[in-house]
Amino acid sequence: MLAHTMSSLRDHAHETRLCTFCPKLCRFSCPIDRVEHDEAVTPTGKQTALYLLDKGTLEWTADTASVFYKCTGCRIQQTFCDHRVDVTPVFRAAREETVRRGLEPAPIRDLRDRMARDGHPHGSDAIQMGAVVNRVLSIAPSPSDDIYFASCTALAKRPEAVVDFFRLVSTMGVRAPRLYAGPLLCCGMPLSDAGLESEFRVHAARIHSAIAAAPRIIVGDPDCASTLRDRYRDVGYDLSARIVTVVGYLWEHRDALKRCLKPRDTSIVFHDSCHLGRVFGLYDEPRDLARLAIEGDIHEPFHKRAAATCSGAGGLLPVTSPDTARGIANIAHHELREASGSAPIVGTCTSALAHLAASNPGAETHDLVSLLASALTASRRTP
Repeated sequence: MLAHTMSSLRDHAHETRLCTFCPKLCRFSCPIDRVEHDEAVTPTGKQTALYLLDKGTLEWTADTASVFYKCTGCRIQQTFCDHRVDVTPVFRAAREETVRRGLEPAPIRDLRDRMARDGHPHGSDAIQMGAVVNRVLSIAPSPSDDIYFASCTALAKRPEAVVDFFRLVSTMGVRAPRLYAGPLLCCGMPLSDAGLESEFRVHAARIHSAIAAAPRIIVGDPDCASTLRDRYRDVGYDLSARIVTVVGYLWEHRDALKRCLKPRDTSIVFHDSCHLGRVFGLYDEPRDLARLAIEGDIHEPFHKRAAATCSGAGGLLPVTSPDTARGIANIAHHELREASGSAPIVGTCTSALAHLAASNPGAETHDLVSLLASALTASRRTP
């Protein structure tokens, strides 16, 4: 094992031993195992593989290493772990070693090429940034020094949610932040998730130089927020004191927001974001914000809050194991439908909502920001 990677993986040796010799207390919660029903893909199975690789009992091969890409990074196992082990950084280090050995799966090599070419993973024509910027400037022509960092997934798949944020802020009596418009539109999370450590460091340095002067950085997607706050700090670019989730920002201004909204007579079912909940600890705030926009019920699936079912969108799983990712989305969608019938699905993670909709055609999904914007009173609506 290369010296750098040995150090990286051995930073997690304690967690690896705990999981290897654990009687699989979290197995039932793992979204990968709920679909594949394979001992090797459980948190214990993957940690055991790392333990045996370190001992030399197991050999590094492409087949052996592929199991480390069987993780969405949802952290649900930590909810049920008596030792509070977070396996996500362990498997990220394992992916880094996989890349250094040249054993990464083909989709990871393709991702590296796309990120190098476009700066984001969605394709060169997927993001019409100029159109979004023009719409935002028509709503908020005199921005503050703060920055709004929209996720590249939102820009590619749900640009209306980006515009809706500025529609809301323009009603609240505060100066809107400036929409970050490049040159790179992705926070770099796909590179980090892929184990492409050197590429991620270069990407993070470029993003950091573009946004570090902002007093605050309001981040539209909780996955991106955790990357900018935590993973950037891990590679020497500390933005943690300035990162604010969009839910946290709107919560700060909830009194002003409430005066701008007229609740609609409708009900929803709420899907918890893995990162907003299990990383940032925000569970009540998005629900309380949603209640500003609706008069009906907020339905809850059986698995919710810290035990919420992952959508299958994270950890590059739709790239490396698309069938498994769709299977996880189907489980989450079934739980949401079972709780609410046909009520619209509302959440705060763009990737999760887009993945749920793509995996279940006909599913009605809405970003919380767009739900709030739909309740703006007529006198306060903007184009």
